[in-house]
Amino acid sequence: MSKPGYNTLYLKLLSFWEVVTLEKLVTMSKNATFTAECRARMRSVQDTLDVLGGKWKIKILTTLYFGETHFMELQRRVEGIGTKMLAQELRDLEANGLVSRHVQDTRPITVEYRLTDYGATLKDIIEQMETWGKNHRQKIVSGSKGEATSATN
Repeated sequence: MSKPGYNTLYLKLLSFWEVVTLEKLVTMSKNATFTAECRARMRSVQDTLDVLGGKWKIKILTTLYFGETHFMELQRRVEGIGTKMLAQELRDLEANGLVSRHVQDTRPITVEYRLTDYGATLKDIIEQMETWGKNHRQKIVSGSKGEATSATN
């Protein structure tokens, strides 16, 4: 014979176990979604870094953001870059559709570089990097350990 309340206790334990199991499934599901979302985001960030990473590419794009320019002028504006490195970085940017190269029929031949429409889509990223850089510089210069204030200029 069963004790009084045994079935009730069993049902409560069973309900508790089902709730715990259900919570675990939901948690696992959330973690699986987070993991998949995290991986997708990390892949996108890595793709961006593969195209824009390195010491020179953002500097070149920022310079071209202010207007088209000839190779030698671009080299003067991007301080410290050598001729071979600039040529290689421009080839990479051109291969990724961010920069276009225009050979002018002059003597001597001049080559002009400009951002493509696709390259211009990086405007917001470059401006956000500029804002972050101003804020970071302000934080470092002021010796502040807390949050940097928003730069207005």
